[in-house]
Amino acid sequence: YTHGFDLSWPQCHGHAARYMPSGRPAYAILGLTHGTGHTVNPCLGSQLRWARAYHVRVGGYLVASYPTHRQRLRANHGFFGRCHGQLLCMLRNDGARQAVDALRILHRHHMRSPMVWLDVEFRHTHAWTHSNRRNRAVIQGMVRTLRHLHKRFGVYTTGYMWRSLLGRYRLMVPQW
Repeated sequence: YTHGFDLSWPQCHGHAARYMPSGRPAYAILGLTHGTGHTVNPCLGSQLRWARAYHVRVGGYLVASYPTHRQRLRANHGFFGRCHGQLLCMLRNDGARQAVDALRILHRHHMRSPMVWLDVEFRHTHAWTHSNRRNRAVIQGMVRTLRHLHKRFGVYTTGYMWRSLLGRYRLMVPQW
């Protein structure tokens, strides 16, 4: 048993990290995104400086989200090819872009995360659809892209949220 922390944009004040754990936790999983895909945690740099100052091991996670109309239009071509307006293809392309965006953040901050966690939760903003099939397409885009790039990953969710959003879709990966 080890004790670690999930730290991200809720612990931010502008670009500064606030409410950081006291002592020296064994690890911290840092949010790469700012609550949705295609965003950046504004105080990730500050949180990393804290972790490095206290010699805390770090990992990274991204918050998966259903794309906006504009994001879907931009995803008409991408990792899964040209979509010609096919919604599921655009959703997979957007999921792939969310994964790539998060990996770019990881590399830009020189984070050596042994794996990336996909945070799949109910959203108040950028809400998921009521269609398990559509939601699944976004996650499938992320999963196929991370596997293609040989990046280890796991899922951060609850069974209830996973089933509500994705139905019976199963992944044989670590769950946090």
